[in-house]
Formats: sequence, structure tokens, C-alpha cells
Amino acid sequence: MTILTSKTVKARKPHHCYGCAREMPAGTTMQVCSGFDEGHAFRDYWCPVCDEYCKLHITCNDDEISYGDVRNGSRREWEELRQKMEGGE
Repeated sequence: MTILTSKTVKARKPHHCYGCAREMPAGTTMQVCSGFDEGHAFRDYWCPVCDEYCKLHITCNDDEISYGDVRNGSRREWEELRQKMEGGE
């Protein structure tokens, strides 16, 4: 996988987060990464919770992350971080 760009954007329309598969509404600040993987171009949007979770828990040596894996793979830790960052239940 080759990442060409990674930047923080304010989404102009709803996007699904690659890490947790939740639909995030327009206006959400998200991390967007684009590049190539096995010859295929990609552009993935990451919500603030998944972006922070990856910074805290994922290393470059970890296996590749599939769509929704961040929340599904570490549900308890991810949910604790989500509640801390977003509040609510």
C-alpha cells in the first residue's frame, strides 16, 4: 500500500468511516487518505474516533485494516474512546 496524501477535511457530504463503517454527517471533520494498493486507487475517510484510536493502538507493523475492523476488532476499547470523544451512550 502506498499512501499519497493524508489530510484533515471538513466533509461536504456524508461519508462512511473506513475504520468503523459508521455514516458520518456532512460537516464532520475527518481524516482522508488516498493512494494505491495493489494497483488500485483508494480514498478512505476516517472519523475522529477511529483516527485517534489508530494513533494510540495501531503500529505500522500491524496487518492491514479492512473496512469496519477498527470498531469490530477492539469493540470495548473503541467504544470507551468514542464515549470519551463524542459523549453519550
